[in-house]
Amino acid sequence: MNKSFLSKIIPYIPTNNRVERIWKLAKIDFKKRYYNSYLGLFWALLNPIMKIAIYYIVFTVIFPSDIENFAFYIFVGFLFWMGFTEGTNKSFALLRSKKYLIENIQLNKIDLYLSSVLSIMFGFAFNLVAFILFSNISGLFTSWYILWLPLIVLNLTLLLLGSCLILSSLKVFVKDIDMVWTIVLLAGFWATPIFHDSVRLFEVAPWMKWVNPMAGIIVNARDALMYNRTPDLTLLGYDFIFGLVLIFLGLISLKKYGVYAIEKQ
Repeated sequence: MNKSFLSKIIPYIPTNNRVERIWKLAKIDFKKRYYNSYLGLFWALLNPIMKIAIYYIVFTVIFPSDIENFAFYIFVGFLFWMGFTEGTNKSFALLRSKKYLIENIQLNKIDLYLSSVLSIMFGFAFNLVAFILFSNISGLFTSWYILWLPLIVLNLTLLLLGSCLILSSLKVFVKDIDMVWTIVLLAGFWATPIFHDSVRLFEVAPWMKWVNPMAGIIVNARDALMYNRTPDLTLLGYDFIFGLVLIFLGLISLKKYGVYAIEKQ
């Protein structure tokens, strides 16, 4: 490759690759969460398994369930719910904790949210692979319906990103929003079919699938991973719209209140 050719293409090579920067920030965040512990990355798998084991014992020994493959049933529900709660809880101090990046490099604030959500999805993907392996070893074989899974995971990602943007902005006006969010998550936990039968839940409260998008995401995930059937396409489409609307509102609030979020947190 001669020098004249190089001189022509060098101006078109970006000095700051935005995608690469988001990817590296996500990797650093992920490593910081897991590699600083003695168990390292293994903790990303051990932590949810320990929690699932406790709930499984409670709901099989103390409060028996007639749900088939109950251990995997709660594994799927808890896996998606844990990813959502972990991501949203991080959002409150995100801008403040990464303030030095905004001040020292040309960094768009939305990139911090994208990298934060991406780091959560790293851990989520690790546990999802573990579920697929364990379930197939146990005889709960996956089929081609698993091809729906990327769309369902994208549902979760959009919902998480939109929620993080809005919650971070709310922190400017409601200092105790993180405490309020803890109560909201507690209510949402029991309003989501994580341990109980989704059919029964929607019979009692059919509106729940529209008010709580996590319910639809978890139901569709079980359809693709456990029951080998096509997800509810109406719910899938609705959850996409729900997530996109949250992102739209979140971007507006970030643009308007992002500076205050950094200064006042």
